[in-house]
Amino acid sequence: MIARNLRIIALIALLISSAYAGETGKIAGTIIDKETREAMPGANVIVNASWINGEEIPLTQLYGASSDIDGTYFIINMPPGEYTLEVVFIGYATARVTNVRVQVDKTTRVDFELSSETITGDEVEVVAFKPEAVEKDLTATKVNYDIPNLRDLPGIRGVDDVLNLQADVEDGHFRGSREGEAAYLINGSSIVNPLNNARSFEPITIGLQEVEVYTSGFSAEYGNVQSGVVNMVAREGRADKWETNFDASVTNSRYKTFGGSVFSEDYNQYFRQLNSTEEWAFGTDPISGVLLWSHFGLGFDRYLPEAPVVFPPQPISREDSMRTAELVRILWLQSVRQVGLEYDKPDYRVEFSGSGPIAKNTTLFVAAQQNTSQPILPTGRANVARQLTSNITIRPNVNNKIQIIYNYDNGFDNGITANYFRWFENIMNVAKETQSTHQFGLNWNHVLNNKTFLDIKLSQLFTNFEDKVDMLGDSTFTELYTNSINWRDYTAPTGYQAGKIETTTGQEKSQTFALSGTISSQLNKNNLLKAGVQFNYFDLDVDFLRSRSNLSQVRLENYNVNPYEGAIYIQDKLEYEGLIANLGMRFDFYNFNTEYFTDKFSPYRNPNFDPSDPSQGGFYDEELASKEKTKLETFFQPRIGISFPVSVKAVLHMNYGVFTQRPAFERVYGTRLKFDANPNYDWLGNPQLKAEQTIAYDVGLVYALPGGFNLDVSAYLKDVSNLLQFAIYEDNGGVRYFTFDNREYANIKGFQVNLKKNLGVMRWYVSYNWESAKGKSGSAIGSGARAEFFESDERDDLLPSPRDVFLDYNRLHKLVTNLTVTTPRQYGILGDILLSGTYRFSSGRPFTYDPSGMGLQMNQRTPDEHDLRARLQKSIRFNNSSSLKIYAEVFNLINQQVFSYTRTFEDPQGTQNVFKQRFVEDRENVLTQPEFAPYVTSLDAYLISSQPRSFRFGLELGF
Repeated sequence: MIARNLRIIALIALLISSAYAGETGKIAGTIIDKETREAMPGANVIVNASWINGEEIPLTQLYGASSDIDGTYFIINMPPGEYTLEVVFIGYATARVTNVRVQVDKTTRVDFELSSETITGDEVEVVAFKPEAVEKDLTATKVNYDIPNLRDLPGIRGVDDVLNLQADVEDGHFRGSREGEAAYLINGSSIVNPLNNARSFEPITIGLQEVEVYTSGFSAEYGNVQSGVVNMVAREGRADKWETNFDASVTNSRYKTFGGSVFSEDYNQYFRQLNSTEEWAFGTDPISGVLLWSHFGLGFDRYLPEAPVVFPPQPISREDSMRTAELVRILWLQSVRQVGLEYDKPDYRVEFSGSGPIAKNTTLFVAAQQNTSQPILPTGRANVARQLTSNITIRPNVNNKIQIIYNYDNGFDNGITANYFRWFENIMNVAKETQSTHQFGLNWNHVLNNKTFLDIKLSQLFTNFEDKVDMLGDSTFTELYTNSINWRDYTAPTGYQAGKIETTTGQEKSQTFALSGTISSQLNKNNLLKAGVQFNYFDLDVDFLRSRSNLSQVRLENYNVNPYEGAIYIQDKLEYEGLIANLGMRFDFYNFNTEYFTDKFSPYRNPNFDPSDPSQGGFYDEELASKEKTKLETFFQPRIGISFPVSVKAVLHMNYGVFTQRPAFERVYGTRLKFDANPNYDWLGNPQLKAEQTIAYDVGLVYALPGGFNLDVSAYLKDVSNLLQFAIYEDNGGVRYFTFDNREYANIKGFQVNLKKNLGVMRWYVSYNWESAKGKSGSAIGSGARAEFFESDERDDLLPSPRDVFLDYNRLHKLVTNLTVTTPRQYGILGDILLSGTYRFSSGRPFTYDPSGMGLQMNQRTPDEHDLRARLQKSIRFNNSSSLKIYAEVFNLINQQVFSYTRTFEDPQGTQNVFKQRFVEDRENVLTQPEFAPYVTSLDAYLISSQPRSFRFGLELGF
């Protein structure tokens, strides 16, 4: 039955194949006689000209319409951008409207009033388009960003910079959600890594035309997502001429950490004291209490002169002690040889984009960026990120558009260990992390008639992450070095460790093959219907070796699996004078396509074990254990969004939706196995996991205020269930393992207020969000809530506290505001100057501080966070097609220090974070490590996550 159903689904996919996301908008309106106010049927609406096959032709052959008997018209399948519309009717003067802005998934209303030629003569009426005071078809909470106009704001170079302009998005959390609950799409195709449900790369803004950000109420075409959708539309090549843009910038030479160089003598406060032979001869180790010269435990007494045999034994002379102490001091200096090194190099960034025709019916767009950034420690290579986005658009005729897409992202990072005691080993403790992503796409847009068009998309997303340690190769254990007599491996009196090697290496690859298709049809002036099919097939290959110290410590994580998923959906947009609604239904399915062990407590337990019959196998036997094949999981998701235009200035909107998301595949398949144990499991993924689910409600009001201001107020409520929880299972024999269950949930509520003014010399907006996100744990793994289950007696089970607490990422108050002032061009040398500033405020995150043991949870908050960045820019226009921008940007203008949450406030499992205690009780000294006093060191680079104030200077040339 399942195979038959899949064949039917595949057949439907081939017949009506769909974009995962809308990429086009709609223009609609009415045409009437200006004098009589009567409807004018048969009037032709013409979109501005373009270039096809080397000739200028009206875009009406691609995008245009005629008014019906009621004088209404509509043009669907319009790419985002600005257009000029003309209305032609015999006996009437042509009416033209310029600067008509089309946005993705929105209806732009343009109404015309035609005057008789006997009144106006042959003049063409030119009217600049004025957008509606409010968006009447706003049925979801979303923001559309026009990227070319947004890039003049400070620090806007990647999609994360765009998301930071929203108060309801914070570090990957959309309106109180966990990380990994959002969808990211470029031209309708997902760029989410299926292994971890995280975005595989951050698209550069120079390659984008528009970014549409949903935080509530997204329609049925969006699947495998719970909390947010980031729908990105790539720029396309110009059809009339070639256009080039080049941008180069550099930061000031700077330290990436507060406190200066990590290797300066001021940072390493112990250095002057320990750089003394007297200290090594007579000082004592702060932990063990032994003399420092014997601290290393490497038998330095062998270098002492042979003492004569006398009784009683004579003590070692001062001269002998000083000789040994000097030898030890010199060896210690080798381990801290970087002290005194200054490392304050600048970062560099280069961007390029080109756009234009490459053949009579073909255009090309290409954009690239290389970003070179210095890590906080000096390493052999700087961190480098490269990205290329490109597409070729072919229009063989007016009814067909074919687009070939290729996106590439590559990055190298120095994987600096989080253990600051190992920072002096900045070669052996720095893993080489490389990642690459390739995305290929083939899109076909076919216009059946002026009411109906078809989108078919075929894409492949390939991700590859590799973690290497050169000294280990493919199979070496670190004990090969630590057991060598000449290998330097010790812990200094300061706590710093020398000779340690990073022990995790491996590679993970994923391929996503996606086929999708939609058919969109304007059935009548009131109904725009969209129906689609989506199907994904995955190829996942993971091979990691963790804790490669020796054979007993190493853990193997290795699997190659092929799950699949798909969906069918239908969406109807109803547009009436007093009601606009988006009504949708989505049917999803997935299959993990693997086997799982049915015994939850003891996965390898042999159900036929008989101690008297060895032929039945052992008690723990992976091959003989009970297993089952995963089944097809299915679920429905209704989506409803309604807008009520109360007046020309006010719109009330509300939405309801059910949003489900399959678990990240690393939680389903991820295993960590031992080499020399039976049973050999330490960690097992759970193929029985169910989809996580969010039921969301949203209601809001948009109101147009005097002076060009718009006010948008909305409130939201989310009920989240089936979230993943880290769990431990122990069988009757005391054997335990780690896995995941669907036992978590969250209750989220909040409201948002946006006030903006986007027109004029001065543009300004402010966005405020209040939010409460409660549950048991803010992530599936970490220091949050976990459960332990015992087969021997369920009364011993350890479950999280029944009380809900603020999730560790919750911020009650968030505010983002931007002010941009541009001087008019006619001001001469003072014209075309832009000054823009963006300020972001976030209240602190909750953490637990309970020294009295009263069971308090999340009872305190970290300090509030402030960020202010600014941009000063001067534009010089050489002619209509060439310009130069000179700009300077400043980041963290107020130079605020932000404490790292995980390092300062999170408790390691089963222990208390000493930094958190000191932060509360002795905040003035929290940035100094006292454990090894009097040999203390600074902790600025470890505990402070923000970077000091910095500047970026750049030139942007367009021609």
